[in-house]
Amino acid sequence: MNRAILLAAGSSKRFGGDKLFASYKGKPLIVWSLLLLEKSELVDEIYVATNNKKVAALIKKEGVKKVKKIIGGGQTRYESVKKLTRSIAKMGPKDLFMIHNAANPLATENEMKECIKALSSKVFGAAPARQIYGTLKVNGATLPRQEVWETETPQVVHAKTFLEGVKKFT
Repeated sequence: MNRAILLAAGSSKRFGGDKLFASYKGKPLIVWSLLLLEKSELVDEIYVATNNKKVAALIKKEGVKKVKKIIGGGQTRYESVKKLTRSIAKMGPKDLFMIHNAANPLATENEMKECIKALSSKVFGAAPARQIYGTLKVNGATLPRQEVWETETPQVVHAKTFLEGVKKFT
Protein backbone atom coordinates (compact mmCIF):
# COMPACT_ATOMS: atom_id res chain seq x y z
CA MET A 1 0.00 0.00 0.00
CA ASN A 2 1.28 3.46 -0.89
CA ARG A 3 0.61 6.10 1.73
CA ALA A 4 1.15 9.77 1.01
CA ILE A 5 2.45 11.83 3.93
CA LEU A 6 1.44 15.43 3.25
CA LEU A 7 3.38 17.98 5.27
CA ALA A 8 1.32 21.12 5.85
CA ALA A 9 2.52 22.26 9.28
CA GLY A 10 5.27 24.73 8.41
CA SER A 11 5.25 28.26 9.76
CA SER A 12 6.00 29.96 6.41
CA LYS A 13 8.39 32.37 8.19
CA ARG A 14 10.64 32.93 5.18
CA PHE A 15 7.59 33.33 2.92
CA GLY A 16 6.09 36.05 5.09
CA GLY A 17 2.53 34.73 5.07
CA ASP A 18 0.55 31.50 5.03
CA LYS A 19 2.21 29.75 2.11
CA LEU A 20 -0.34 26.91 2.00
CA PHE A 21 -3.08 29.34 1.07
CA ALA A 22 -1.08 31.46 -1.38
CA SER A 23 -2.84 31.39 -4.73
CA TYR A 24 -1.42 29.58 -7.76
CA LYS A 25 -3.59 29.44 -10.88
CA GLY A 26 -6.61 30.44 -8.82
CA LYS A 27 -6.28 27.83 -6.07
CA PRO A 28 -4.35 27.63 -2.79
CA LEU A 29 -1.00 25.81 -3.12
CA ILE A 30 -2.12 22.99 -0.84
CA VAL A 31 -5.05 22.18 -3.14
CA TRP A 32 -2.68 21.31 -6.01
CA SER A 33 -0.80 18.86 -3.77
CA LEU A 34 -4.02 17.33 -2.44
CA LEU A 35 -5.43 16.90 -5.94
CA LEU A 36 -2.21 15.33 -7.25
CA LEU A 37 -2.32 12.72 -4.49
CA GLU A 38 -6.11 12.21 -4.70
CA LYS A 39 -6.07 11.62 -8.46
CA SER A 40 -2.94 9.45 -8.48
CA GLU A 41 -3.32 5.72 -9.04
CA LEU A 42 -0.01 5.41 -7.17
CA VAL A 43 -1.49 6.69 -3.88
CA ASP A 44 -3.86 4.55 -1.79
CA GLU A 45 -4.19 6.75 1.31
CA ILE A 46 -3.26 10.29 2.37
CA TYR A 47 -2.15 11.35 5.87
CA VAL A 48 -1.86 15.07 6.64
CA ALA A 49 0.18 16.89 9.29
CA THR A 50 -1.06 20.44 9.80
CA ASN A 51 -1.56 23.05 12.49
CA ASN A 52 -4.00 25.02 10.34
CA LYS A 53 -7.66 24.40 11.13
CA LYS A 54 -8.67 25.54 7.62
CA VAL A 55 -7.00 22.49 6.03
CA ALA A 56 -9.69 19.99 7.12
CA ALA A 57 -12.46 22.20 5.70
CA LEU A 58 -10.52 22.59 2.45
CA ILE A 59 -10.09 18.81 2.13
CA LYS A 60 -13.84 18.38 2.50
CA LYS A 61 -14.63 21.24 0.07
CA GLU A 62 -12.32 19.80 -2.61
CA GLY A 63 -13.80 16.30 -2.22
CA VAL A 64 -10.52 14.63 -1.29
CA LYS A 65 -11.58 11.13 -0.21
CA LYS A 66 -8.22 9.42 0.26
CA VAL A 67 -7.36 11.40 3.44
CA LYS A 68 -7.41 8.87 6.29
CA LYS A 69 -5.99 10.98 9.09
CA ILE A 70 -5.17 14.59 9.93
CA ILE A 71 -2.88 15.22 12.90
CA GLY A 72 -1.24 18.25 14.44
CA GLY A 73 2.19 18.85 12.99
CA GLY A 74 5.42 18.90 14.96
CA GLN A 75 7.86 21.74 15.58
CA THR A 76 10.00 20.52 12.67
CA ARG A 77 9.47 18.66 9.41
CA TYR A 78 11.09 15.58 10.95
CA GLU A 79 8.71 15.70 13.94
CA SER A 80 5.69 15.93 11.63
CA VAL A 81 6.88 13.00 9.51
CA LYS A 82 7.63 10.95 12.64
CA LYS A 83 4.21 11.63 14.15
CA LEU A 84 2.35 10.77 10.97
CA THR A 85 4.27 7.63 10.07
CA ARG A 86 3.98 6.28 13.61
CA SER A 87 0.22 6.85 13.54
CA ILE A 88 -0.26 4.34 10.72
CA ALA A 89 -1.26 1.01 12.24
CA LYS A 90 -0.44 -1.84 9.86
CA MET A 91 2.48 -1.98 7.46
CA GLY A 92 3.18 -4.61 4.86
CA PRO A 93 6.66 -5.48 3.56
CA LYS A 94 6.07 -3.69 0.25
CA ASP A 95 4.37 -0.57 1.64
CA LEU A 96 5.73 2.81 0.63
CA PHE A 97 5.61 6.29 2.14
CA MET A 98 5.40 9.15 -0.34
CA ILE A 99 6.44 12.21 1.65
CA HIS A 100 5.30 15.44 0.05
CA ASN A 101 5.50 19.13 0.90
CA ALA A 102 1.98 20.62 0.67
CA ALA A 103 3.42 23.91 -0.62
CA ASN A 104 4.95 22.23 -3.68
CA PRO A 105 2.22 22.60 -6.29
CA LEU A 106 4.37 21.54 -9.24
CA ALA A 107 5.05 17.90 -8.37
CA THR A 108 3.95 15.40 -11.00
CA GLU A 109 2.62 11.89 -11.26
CA ASN A 110 5.65 11.03 -13.40
CA GLU A 111 8.05 12.13 -10.63
CA MET A 112 6.29 9.79 -8.21
CA LYS A 113 6.38 6.98 -10.75
CA GLU A 114 10.11 7.45 -11.41
CA CYS A 115 10.87 7.52 -7.68
CA ILE A 116 9.01 4.25 -7.18
CA LYS A 117 10.86 2.70 -10.13
CA ALA A 118 14.19 3.72 -8.57
CA LEU A 119 13.51 1.76 -5.38
CA SER A 120 15.02 -1.67 -4.92
CA SER A 121 16.27 -3.87 -2.09
CA LYS A 122 19.43 -1.72 -1.98
CA VAL A 123 17.82 1.69 -2.62
CA PHE A 124 15.33 2.44 0.13
CA GLY A 125 14.41 5.98 -0.89
CA ALA A 126 14.29 8.26 -3.91
CA ALA A 127 13.39 11.88 -4.67
CA PRO A 128 13.28 14.11 -7.72
CA ALA A 129 16.55 16.01 -8.08
CA ARG A 130 17.61 18.83 -10.34
CA GLN A 131 21.04 20.13 -11.07
CA ILE A 132 21.73 23.66 -9.84
CA TYR A 133 22.44 26.17 -12.59
CA GLY A 134 22.91 29.30 -10.49
CA THR A 135 26.11 30.28 -8.75
CA LEU A 136 26.42 29.00 -5.18
CA LYS A 137 29.05 30.12 -2.73
CA VAL A 138 30.12 28.74 0.64
CA ASN A 139 32.41 30.92 2.74
CA GLY A 140 33.34 32.90 -0.38
CA ALA A 141 34.21 29.84 -2.47
CA THR A 142 32.15 29.04 -5.56
CA LEU A 143 30.78 25.50 -5.60
CA PRO A 144 31.13 23.53 -8.85
CA ARG A 145 27.65 23.50 -10.41
CA GLN A 146 28.00 19.99 -11.80
CA GLU A 147 28.34 18.65 -8.24
CA VAL A 148 25.37 20.45 -6.68
CA TRP A 149 21.79 19.18 -6.91
CA GLU A 150 18.57 20.18 -5.19
CA THR A 151 15.97 17.63 -4.17
CA GLU A 152 12.23 18.12 -4.12
CA THR A 153 9.21 16.21 -2.97
CA PRO A 154 7.63 13.75 -3.25
CA GLN A 155 10.26 11.62 -1.58
CA VAL A 156 9.42 7.91 -1.73
CA VAL A 157 10.73 5.41 0.83
CA HIS A 158 10.18 1.80 1.89
CA ALA A 159 7.88 2.26 4.89
CA LYS A 160 9.26 -0.48 7.17
CA THR A 161 12.88 0.50 6.60
CA PHE A 162 12.01 4.15 7.19
CA LEU A 163 10.22 3.37 10.47
CA GLU A 164 13.19 1.28 11.65
CA GLY A 165 15.46 4.26 10.96
CA VAL A 166 13.15 6.63 12.84
CA LYS A 167 13.24 4.31 15.88
CA LYS A 168 17.06 4.26 15.85
CA PHE A 169 17.37 8.05 15.77
CA THR A 170 14.79 8.88 18.45
